[in-house]
Amino acid sequence: YKEIWTFPVISWISLIRNYSGPAIIEGFADNNIEFKDKNSGQVILINPELSSRKFKVALPQGDYLIQCGNMKFSRTFLPASDYELDLRPGKTVDFEVAQTTSKKGEVTILLTAHGNGSHKFTIKTDNIVISNPEQELNLKQGITSTLKWSGRLESKESPWIAVVITDGDIGARKEVIGSIGEY
Repeated sequence: YKEIWTFPVISWISLIRNYSGPAIIEGFADNNIEFKDKNSGQVILINPELSSRKFKVALPQGDYLIQCGNMKFSRTFLPASDYELDLRPGKTVDFEVAQTTSKKGEVTILLTAHGNGSHKFTIKTDNIVISNPEQELNLKQGITSTLKWSGRLESKESPWIAVVITDGDIGARKEVIGSIGEY
């Protein structure tokens, strides 16, 4: 009966591990970190190492409100994924993205950000032509700043998608989708 533990079963066990494990978050922080699950309200407190300021935590998948010092921001963590966070001053930024699409096929994407320090935002799109995909903001603590991208649809009959990435960190992306009408 040992053949039941051959290749198909071992492959299945490996796949299940990849889809059901916790998210691993590691990085740097100068202060204690609070991870609050938005759905359950559960709070997990993490103290970084005193000498290196490093931290590492395994969290269940979900949407979290993260607080470190004066900075608060939201992040979604997926199961069995690895994330790096740099929560030191001047390294962290939180942002939201909104969109409008006109009947003529003109798309406006508005980014609202707060944090501290200089940050580069890159937009990647499908079915939208945008002339300046990279923009930079110099953020100051307590002040909200905005960026605006304008573009036009390549095909008015198809939906579009835009992904905004900050400082090259794909894990900190925000996505927006839209279309002119029903499709």
